Parts: sequence; structure tokens; C-alpha cells
Amino acid sequence: MIDWFAPIPLLHMVIFLCLLIWGMVRRDYVGGMFVLTWLCILAIFGGDVKYVLVFLGLTYGVYRLACRLKRWHILLFVGLMFLPMISLKIQWDTLDYFWFLGLSFISFRAVGLMIDTHRDENPVDFMAYTNFLMFPPAILAGPIDRWHIFKKTMDMGLSSISKDKVQKGLYLMLLGGTMSLFMANGVQNLWLNTATHSFSEAYAYAVYLYMNFGGYSNIVIGLALIIGYSMPINFNAPYLAKNPQDFWNRWHVSLSHWLRDYLFQPFYMLCMRKPQLKIYRLTIQNTGIIMVLVTMGLWNGVETHYVLSGVVFALLSVVHNTYSTYAKHGAKWAIFPKGRLGGVLSWFLTLNGAVFALYIFSGRFQGL
Repeated sequence: MIDWFAPIPLLHMVIFLCLLIWGMVRRDYVGGMFVLTWLCILAIFGGDVKYVLVFLGLTYGVYRLACRLKRWHILLFVGLMFLPMISLKIQWDTLDYFWFLGLSFISFRAVGLMIDTHRDENPVDFMAYTNFLMFPPAILAGPIDRWHIFKKTMDMGLSSISKDKVQKGLYLMLLGGTMSLFMANGVQNLWLNTATHSFSEAYAYAVYLYMNFGGYSNIVIGLALIIGYSMPINFNAPYLAKNPQDFWNRWHVSLSHWLRDYLFQPFYMLCMRKPQLKIYRLTIQNTGIIMVLVTMGLWNGVETHYVLSGVVFALLSVVHNTYSTYAKHGAKWAIFPKGRLGGVLSWFLTLNGAVFALYIFSGRFQGL
């Protein structure tokens, strides 16, 4: 539905000129970013720009209601904010017209902003809200930024742009372009598409996915740095992780940390405040881990391979968390090797577990 080369209609040009005048009147960084943001929206979405307007209007309305009705439980407004995205994931026909509302990264940013600011005395204004949700470099696939970090840069204005940021940004864009355009395509054409058995195909897909998505993330982060914004890292050598927890601190970091902060931690703290549940700390932790990783699978869609990949990641993480907890308490059966041998074995098991789960995620696994 997105056509990068679609000509901009006259109506869009009129909208852009109005925004440009508005930005010139404001004469500040927020106004300039607002104009740039809408220019990118018009260029990317073309005739579908009306869906963007619907999305921004509805979500901003829910956000202002949350700010106004502070006594109502925030989960109600989170549900309202997520409803369009959920409807798209499970393919409800009633909201097909509003397909844009299903862009997950933008929905997560909207929910994060609402949770963090709905009790503030001064709600976020519409221009800043639009700049954050529709930030041009990350408009399609993240990373998922946090409002307060984004606001610090926005408040700095043009002073946030520096020579060091520009140089680092150009380097990351070059690195990301090399990963996505050359290395990922090379792996796809020379390995993934020619693999003759599942073992080779699984490893090929893991390398391809990292090069493709990791490269894209580097391009986005680099482009943001050039205009002064430091976006969160999304990949940090994930295949060097030595346990599942370490893997999720390295793989799709902005999403895994978002789910940790807004799903796992609230659930964990809620349970731990109840005396009758507090004694089941490990069970609560493992339940929270399952919630997070199954949610991560469902976030991609309700297809079997997405859900099952989340379940596999959850099982790997629960096994590791359970073993680590008992090992710390001196369980006699906790006999996993220590030292360098233990580190290598832990890395080997983590790598192969991740490769297997990602292979299921790909939909290429036989029988799914």
C-alpha cells in the first residue's frame, strides 16, 4: 500500500505549504520538525495520508482523555490505543479502512507516551505528539523510542546537532546499507535460497534476518543522529549472547526493553505487593517471562509460526531463569560447567536455541 514514487497530489502540496508557513511562523525546532515530518508522511503514504490523519486524531484523542480522566484506570486507555492494532493482527474486517492504525511500532510509541505523561500537569501538544509518533527515520519499523528521551533532544533544538553525531550517523548509515543491501542479499541468494536441508536453512535465515533488520536499524539510527537525535540501539551482537536474557538485551532491544518496562515489571511488582503471592517469586518471574515473549510473538501476527516462536523463546528463557535461580541457592543438581568451558557451552546452547526459534518464526519450518 506504500508507494515511494507516487506523485504528491495538489491537496498534499497545499497541506505542505500550510505546514511550511506554520513552521516559519513558529521559527523553532519543533515547528521545523513538524514540517519535515509531514513532508515525509506525504512522500511515503501518498494518497493514504488520510489514514495517518485518522490515526493521529484518534490516538491523540485517547491520550487527552487519559490526561483528563486520571481517576480511570490507565489500562482502559491502553486497550483503546491498542484496539486498532489488535484488530488488524487478527484480521477483523470491521476496521480494514483504518489499516494504518495497525503499524505496531507507532502504536507502541503512542502507548508508551501515554503511560509516561498522562499524569503530567501539561499534556504533550499535538505538534510534539506528531513529531514523536511519526519521527521520519523510524516511521515504518522503529526502533521504539521513549518520549522523555526524545523530548530532551527536541528541547535542545539545533544545538543537538554536532559534528561527532553527523560523523557517527554517516558511518552507521554506511554500515547499515552494506549489511542490508549487500550482505543480506548475498546471504539470501547464495545461501538461504540454495540451502538443501533444514539445518543449513535455519542458520542462513538467522544470518539473513540479522543482516537485514540490523542493517535497517543502523540506517535509521544513523539518519536520526544526523539531525540530532540519539535513538536507542536495536541490535548489539546478539549471536554472542551467553543466555536467553542476554540475547534479549542484544536482539531487537528497543522492543524487548519496552515490553520489559511496560508489561513485565508492572505485572511483577503488582504480584509482589500481594503477601499471598510474594512467596512464589520464581513462578511470578516465569509467568511474566512467558507473557512478554508470547506477546512478542503475537505482536508479529496470530499465524502459528509467530505464536510458536514466542512460545519457544519463552520456554528457553524460563528454563534458564529456573536453573539460574536454583543454582544461586546451591541446588545439588545444578551441575552446569563453570569457567571458560561453561561460557562456551552456554553460548552454544543459546545460539542454537535462538536459531531454532527464529527458524520457526520464519515460517519455513516443515509442518508449520
